[in-house]
Amino acid sequence: MNGFRYRSTLSLRMTTMVKYLIGANIFFFFLSSLLGYRASFMTFGLIPSLALGKGMIYQLVTYMFLHGGLWHLLFNMWALWVLGPDLERGMGEKEFLRYYFLTGVGAGLITCLFSYRTPIPTVGASGAIFGLLVAYALRFPDRVFLVYFLFPIKVKYLLAILLGLEIMASWAHTPDGIGHFAHLGGAAVGYLYLRFKGGMVRAKNPHLRRGFSLFNRKLYWEASQEFAEAIRVDPLNGDAHYSLALTFLMLGLRERAMQEYFSLQAIDPHLAEKLFRFLSRGEE
Repeated sequence: MNGFRYRSTLSLRMTTMVKYLIGANIFFFFLSSLLGYRASFMTFGLIPSLALGKGMIYQLVTYMFLHGGLWHLLFNMWALWVLGPDLERGMGEKEFLRYYFLTGVGAGLITCLFSYRTPIPTVGASGAIFGLLVAYALRFPDRVFLVYFLFPIKVKYLLAILLGLEIMASWAHTPDGIGHFAHLGGAAVGYLYLRFKGGMVRAKNPHLRRGFSLFNRKLYWEASQEFAEAIRVDPLNGDAHYSLALTFLMLGLRERAMQEYFSLQAIDPHLAEKLFRFLSRGEE
């Protein structure tokens, strides 16, 4: 996944759990370098035959905090810093942390299932990072990354390309030292969790549903109250900001609609562009 740059007007200020996770990864990276990589990896890296066959089940968690080198660590932590804060704000600290470990452990279990006999330890947070990428693509599908700082691509397409490459590499059993099954496992577990639990991503916000119903009945003031409450529950819900702006336009409150437009620019540029067309019509 190297070579991608995040582009958004949102601040990338670190949230609490993201900060703790990055700190823990850095701490264990330097600790493993002091203890010796080989000893650390053989004890705390994920070796399926030991984790499941010898009762060293703790490896399903500890492997996520070990990295094979400085660049491996830096890239995973960069991805966590880019993807994590928005998801943590939307999910809440506890749910975000639960999701992170669920996808990381799930990635480890998938690795055990498909690579049980390998004596080579799997290390790194990449499985959990792929889980975060799935959540991010579902929550912000039209956010843009710059590939190698040059080529803009929406997150939903980036995810599809990366998963396609991982599937081809795992199918070909490419001996590249990369845990492709862990990547695919983290993505699959994350998607299934969000799909069947309901999760934060694309959650059916009851205030949003009631707002749509009221809007369709032309009860615009009541609809605006529901959309505002939907935003209070999930401040990064682009659909709620977009709908509230349209409702304000129907009420003749153009300045308040513009405020929602500016908020939407940071949350979902695609929806903001769509909203701008409505606002431009009002000026004609």
